[in-house]
Amino acid sequence: MSVVAALHPNWATYKYNESDALLVTHVPCYSEGMYVLRNTIDLCVGSEYSEDIKVLFIVVDGIVQRGTTTKPMHEILLRDVLFHKPDPEGPATDCLYSYASESGNVNSAARVYSGFYRDVPYVVVVKTGLITERASAKPGNRGKRDSQLVAYASRLFAKLEYHFDRLGIQATDAKYVLVADADTKIAPDGLAITVDRMEMNPSFLGTCGETRVKNRFDSLVAAGQTFEYWLTHAVLKAFEGYYSNVLVLSGCFKIYRLKFVDGTTAIIDVRVLEDYSGAYQKTMHEHSLMTIGEDRYLSTLANRYLQHFAAAKCTTAIPDTLSVFSCQRRRWTNSLIHFHLSLFMGVPKQDSWLSRALFNMVMIYELWMVFMLTIILPVGLFTA
Repeated sequence: MSVVAALHPNWATYKYNESDALLVTHVPCYSEGMYVLRNTIDLCVGSEYSEDIKVLFIVVDGIVQRGTTTKPMHEILLRDVLFHKPDPEGPATDCLYSYASESGNVNSAARVYSGFYRDVPYVVVVKTGLITERASAKPGNRGKRDSQLVAYASRLFAKLEYHFDRLGIQATDAKYVLVADADTKIAPDGLAITVDRMEMNPSFLGTCGETRVKNRFDSLVAAGQTFEYWLTHAVLKAFEGYYSNVLVLSGCFKIYRLKFVDGTTAIIDVRVLEDYSGAYQKTMHEHSLMTIGEDRYLSTLANRYLQHFAAAKCTTAIPDTLSVFSCQRRRWTNSLIHFHLSLFMGVPKQDSWLSRALFNMVMIYELWMVFMLTIILPVGLFTA
């Protein structure tokens, strides 16, 4: 059944209704190149979702210089990709922000820029770090979870309100937030289809699309992962969504609901954000999950349904060298083990005994499939 559900969107067409919901497109970036960033941003801007009801929200994770480039990442983004014009009121200044974590308060600073790119408003947050770390190799670098907290908990920045007002946008009107990796290529109708799916199902907290591999012919390492990606990002997600609840939304293309129809907060609920920031005491498994698997941990905090919709498609680049592949899998395997241990130790509340049974079945099926992949992974070489 899950295989049929995964294959069905390949020959079926999906008609969506245009939405008027304000969508925040959050793109966290670190050291991606100019062409990678431009491609992702152009696809988000040029998507079939109306340009009048979307805003780019890009968070640069520190002052980082890539390879042999002469300019840091944020300058490449602002000058060469967005063609940012200087603020007539003067250069951007550092704004302090902080939040509680398990090791105490996290303090940092950032600069905020805003403008319009191809008629779509954008806000760029560059994490610059404290003065004491300016001499370090990567000042302001705090990781992806910190970037997500900046995007979801806009109360961290009083300066953000000024920039949203300047763009003519009421941040409180935003209903959904898209999270897309900087190297992800989203199909033109991907945003519109996913938002329409969320509009049709008010109880959904989040949904993700189907992720495909765009560089499977680059090397044998990449080719060997193609079959695995189809199993984990298509078949497994379809199985979870059909029988119960999607356990983890794909990190490279997902949409969260910011608030429900009745106005109550969803993913930006204060309790969720405080837990995600580490304000509460954590078990060993939760701590490990927060540091190596942010997307998985955030999914465990969801108190509503998470779903997968394969008609919304995207492609992403996967590791094509053995060293990068090994590093990625070490993190993925560790986060997967800690994630399932956390779920088994505290199974989310379900409506009935049948829901609990189906949820446990989904978890066991996922573990079985992941362990089986170590045996059947070589098949990918012949299916690429």
